[in-house]
Amino acid sequence: MKSARASYAGLVQSRLGTRVTKLNLKTINAHFPEHRAARSADAVDCLETEIAAGRVPNASFVKSKEAINHAVSDAVQEFSRRHGQSMQFDVLVLGAYHLPAAHKEAVRACAGGRAGFLADLLPLHELLQSAKPLIVKRSDGAASGTIAAPKRGAMTCQVCGRLIFAATGSIAHHGYRRPWGGGQTSSCEGAMCAPFEANRSRLGRLIEELRADVAASLRILEDVDAERSPVLVSVADRTMPLGSDGRRPTRKVPVTRVTFEEAKARGDVDFLVASFDALKTSHVRGHRHAIEKLQAEIDVQTQRFEGWVPTHRWESERGAWSPLVGAA
Repeated sequence: MKSARASYAGLVQSRLGTRVTKLNLKTINAHFPEHRAARSADAVDCLETEIAAGRVPNASFVKSKEAINHAVSDAVQEFSRRHGQSMQFDVLVLGAYHLPAAHKEAVRACAGGRAGFLADLLPLHELLQSAKPLIVKRSDGAASGTIAAPKRGAMTCQVCGRLIFAATGSIAHHGYRRPWGGGQTSSCEGAMCAPFEANRSRLGRLIEELRADVAASLRILEDVDAERSPVLVSVADRTMPLGSDGRRPTRKVPVTRVTFEEAKARGDVDFLVASFDALKTSHVRGHRHAIEKLQAEIDVQTQRFEGWVPTHRWESERGAWSPLVGAA
């Protein structure tokens, strides 16, 4: 199941960005070479000032991003050099853009030292993301992240809540990415369905799918907590090369109380994890957090489902949408 099923209100909030507090440069700069720390500090100060003003000139953003990315890349190289193979990164980190994926992988692998190092740098990625909606490219001063008026023929996707082209009677493909040449990820699950203005059946199925996910996750959580099932540790396959997305393929390694020391000796479990109990606790905590997020999403989507009011119908003879009489 996809996890990115945000409501339209959430989409608007994410695109508008948020005000940021001052970054703790003392913590961040401790990981940078001296010359990189100075340039990065200037870049951070510049971005924070521009974000506070609600306007980030594109040229300034590009310059600041370049300084921050160079500093992050140098810091990762130095960290890897100091710690050697024991702290080898399984996600290619060339700049701040890669920090969230690398941090997620480190947490999943229970690599405490690497995860802590990346967590110190994550605010740089968040700062850049906060600046993007405020970038000014045009002479009229309009921010590039300003949400434009809905395009003609756009209607609401039942799943993600975004306004998507639907002039042919169904929501067009959207939500996919093209991370490599010739490749494409899956579309949003609301693609090729009727828009929310006319139908809510796909949303109803989505809610049932989410509830099934919660039930399955609860069973896994109970079995792992009771040690009826092993802890499945995600391990990068170091025999495989980095893919075009900068990551190695992963495999799941089952770890039990009996096999913990053997798995740790092989490097399947990070050497900083002291015991099987610590590994299991971390794993169970992650499952609980995922279940909480799923349940919160169910609550949001259920409110959409229960508050649904149809406003349009599709006229196949004319090949067009018509508003319902009396619809708001």
